[in-house]
Amino acid sequence: MRLHPGGRVELGGRQQVVRAHDVCAMHEESARAYGWSGTGGSQAVVIDAERLGVPVDVVLRASFRLRLSPLHDLVPGHLRGLWHDPARLETDPGAPALASATTDLVRALLVSAAHDAGEQPTRAAMNDVLVTRILAYLRRHLSESDLTPERVAAEHAISRRHLYAVLSGAGISLEQWLTNETFDLP
Repeated sequence: MRLHPGGRVELGGRQQVVRAHDVCAMHEESARAYGWSGTGGSQAVVIDAERLGVPVDVVLRASFRLRLSPLHDLVPGHLRGLWHDPARLETDPGAPALASATTDLVRALLVSAAHDAGEQPTRAAMNDVLVTRILAYLRRHLSESDLTPERVAAEHAISRRHLYAVLSGAGISLEQWLTNETFDLP
């Protein structure tokens, strides 16, 4: 038996082979192991879990299904473009927008891959991801005086009304949450 160069990933006791040009997703809060054999190597992009706003279980479910997503082929090309000349990209005035777009693209791949084609996507699952992203955004910007519901809604491409509805559906009052978090600041 001849082994071809590639990576091996173990997540949650399950193993997977990662071939050249594949994308592999791992969550910082899950047990994982990664190894590469043969010539070549691998490259990584680390996205802060809070900024990504995708629950651990979604990342783990998606990890073994990435190739099944119609978005899979978009991501490796985008990431290779980032690795081509990272120093130049880092100093470009568009770098923050590029970082945001990269995070959005990876998030879309994970949500797409985690979805079971046999079931209909539910609004609740999409709202759970949105709530996680909103709360992460609020935590990052909590000390800023211009943090308003309008700004939070615009950042997530939703209306203010939808912002309140999604948070309410999760049992969260935006004003009460902000008050409680503000008192916890050092």
